[in-house]
Amino acid sequence: MKTIELRVPFSAWIERSLTELGAQSLPVTHEIAAEAYTLPGPFHKDPVDRILVATARRHQLSLLTADERILRYAEVRSMDVRR
Repeated sequence: MKTIELRVPFSAWIERSLTELGAQSLPVTHEIAAEAYTLPGPFHKDPVDRILVATARRHQLSLLTADERILRYAEVRSMDVRR
């Protein structure tokens, strides 16, 4: 596993990254937390993946991912970003 070393404080790196990507942060609401554990159909138990999928579903977003388990899950829109 490689370690990433930043030349700027982490908070500054996050802000710059969000700006450059044109991205925004979304809060993990109680609705998202509840949906993460009531997703339709079979899905694995990784809590971070469940929250990502639930957030995408709640906000009608597509997930850009290389995670095969998410890509195979038919209950969320996703796009394969592997090269």
